[in-house]
Order: sequence, then C-alpha cells, then structure tokens
Amino acid sequence: MGFGIRSPPFMFLVSDQSSVAPLVVPDADDTAKVMLTTYLVQEAIKPDRMLEYFKSGNGHLRTYLGERHASFSANCNVLIALLRSPDVETYHVYISDILRFLCESWWRGDFKDKWVSINQRYYKHNMHI
Repeated sequence: MGFGIRSPPFMFLVSDQSSVAPLVVPDADDTAKVMLTTYLVQEAIKPDRMLEYFKSGNGHLRTYLGERHASFSANCNVLIALLRSPDVETYHVYISDILRFLCESWWRGDFKDKWVSINQRYYKHNMHI
C-alpha cells in the first residue's frame, strides 16, 4: 500500500471517518509512518486522532481495534513519529507510557509482534545493553 495523499492512513488522520474505504481498517503502524512522512516534508499532521483512536489504557497503543497482543514494532513506529512531532512536548505522557511499555517488554523478553519475526533467543544472547 502506498502512502500518498489519498492513502488510507493519511485519510484516516484528516477525516472524521473511522475507516476510509470498505474493508480497509486503519492501524497505528501505517498511520505513524504516514505522520512521520508528513513531518519530513514539512506538512505536519497532529497525532491526536491516532492517539485517541488507538490508545489501549495499558500504556501502549493498539495496532488496530480488537487486537489481542500489543505490537512492539508498531509502538516503536508511533514513538518515532511522536518524537519527530513539531510539538513533541504536548505528547510527553504518551511518549512516557510507550517507552515504559517498550522497556518492560524488552526486559521481560515479551515480543508478541505481528509484523516482525523476532527470535527472542537471538536477542537475549546477542544484544547487550
């Protein structure tokens, strides 16, 4: 799926619809990437709609509504987009919550990720912080 002006993640951010087309479900991962892209071309879009729509109440953002396990990589993409936001200080609570979720997941070795196949044994034995 491309990320042009008419792409579903972009349209989700700028419209009042929960979905932009039949059978197209908005997700935080692609939406965060579109936001980051708009920042890089000096056309910033506020992340408020994404944050409100995907917040879980557990310190992380859901990738999509109804998910069972939080996605580590999707939350990394949201964090990157928030940190690049022109008004980053406005989102310090979300940034702190997502960082806490990511750090706790890392230290527990709890990587239930939909998009990236992470070999936990590899990371535990080869990644030293």
